[in-house]
Amino acid sequence: MIHIEILVEMVIAAKISEVNKEKFTIELEQGSCIDDILEKIPIQEKELPFIMFIVNGVKSNIDKELNAGDHLKILPLIYGG
Repeated sequence: MIHIEILVEMVIAAKISEVNKEKFTIELEQGSCIDDILEKIPIQEKELPFIMFIVNGVKSNIDKELNAGDHLKILPLIYGG
């Protein structure tokens, strides 16, 4: 098993009522990818074109294989301040 730290931008965190946090950790099987995380948190498939996934500072696709200790940020495609 591996542990992935996830940081979710607040707008997305508000939609994920089961998680309701901006930062949390998920336990996954070795060889899991971002798509496997999406099975555990309620982000709808129709929202995927508007979401960006960043693994360890690098923009990634949902088929990106994750490793123990990776940091995943889930951000809306348009993000700023």
